[in-house]
Amino acid sequence: MPLLASVSHNGGAMAQNAARALSQRVGVHPAAVWDATLSMSSVRNDSQLDNTGTARRTQMNYQLQMTLTHKQTGARQTAQFSDTQSMNVMDSAADELSVQRNLTELAVSQLADKAAEFVRQQVQDKASEAAR
Repeated sequence: MPLLASVSHNGGAMAQNAARALSQRVGVHPAAVWDATLSMSSVRNDSQLDNTGTARRTQMNYQLQMTLTHKQTGARQTAQFSDTQSMNVMDSAADELSVQRNLTELAVSQLADKAAEFVRQQVQDKASEAAR
């Protein structure tokens, strides 16, 4: 059974990929009562420097913010999820970019899993409240 009526995002390739992944995990159908809006950001931090001050290890912190809006009542639920990936800095910029892309895909997937679980829990909680 689809849990969301729609999944939209506030720009950016990461948010678009997260919206696609969330849609695949929970299903989307116009008859569902929740709409989801996603936004995503990332920050790269050099976490280890060598003796010359050159970065040798870097950490990427990803944030996914999701707002669920009930289509009938307008009630909103907001949640924020985070994921951190780290990697060694490489001599080849092309190799480093490839690894960074793979880690970003992994983070998006993991954040979509967290968001899907949150959606399932919210739908289940609201259905339990309505049954009382």
